[in-house]
This record gives sequence, C-alpha cells and structure tokens, in this order.
Amino acid sequence: METIWKHSVYVICTSASMPGAIAALDVAFPCDDENPRDPTKPDQVGCRLSATGQAPATHYGAAFSVTEEIRENLESMGLANTPGIIYWRCSNPEMILATTNNQPDHGSIGHIWDWSKCLQSCGLQPVIQEIGND
Repeated sequence: METIWKHSVYVICTSASMPGAIAALDVAFPCDDENPRDPTKPDQVGCRLSATGQAPATHYGAAFSVTEEIRENLESMGLANTPGIIYWRCSNPEMILATTNNQPDHGSIGHIWDWSKCLQSCGLQPVIQEIGND
C-alpha cells in the first residue's frame, strides 16, 4: 500500500531562528487541535542540540514525515532558504536524499540519508538532560 506521507523532512535550526520556524510550521503543518505551538518552548517542537551534547542548546532539530501538500507549503514558505535553518528532504520510505540547503551535503543527494547524518554533518549531538533538571 502506498503512503500519502511521501517525504521525510529533517530540520535543524539555530536557537535564534526557532520562533520564526515555529510560526511557519503552524501555518504549513498545523497541530491537529489547530492551536498554535508555543514559540517560547522550542523543546516541545524539536530536540535540543549542541556541539558537545551539553546544555545550553545552540540548535533545535526535528524529523517528520509529510504529504506532498505539506512539503509544498513548507518549501513555498521558504523553509529551505531561511537563514539559521538547515533543511533536508528524503523520499519516504526509501530515505533517498532529494534536496538540502546544506551545501556540504549536496554530494549525498540521491543516496540514503537519515537523522544521524544530519547531526554528523552539522557537528551536533542531542543535549543530555540530567534527571531532575530542566
């Protein structure tokens, strides 16, 4: 059975670009309850990232599958062209990299891609959260 979720999207944003990215996401890919996401809580939208894996987060990242319509909305809003946002799109379920705005990864277009490659390309890793700390 063919999926309607034809694309897998990976996005890594600088901390400073998150409020704008969240606002754009609300337009292109609204929540089921149609309430806007809270731009002051970026960790509810993406995982916290840094070069060392230690706080504070310098970036936030997310991976999600989208329909063709949502892909068109995201890309027409400039997601792939916005400073502070790194964008990769793969076919789903094959995971073949179709496009990216991250110049060093252009040579990987047409090859299998995943979240770990995004992190490696940007030199980032998830921020490890100590139990009992926010």
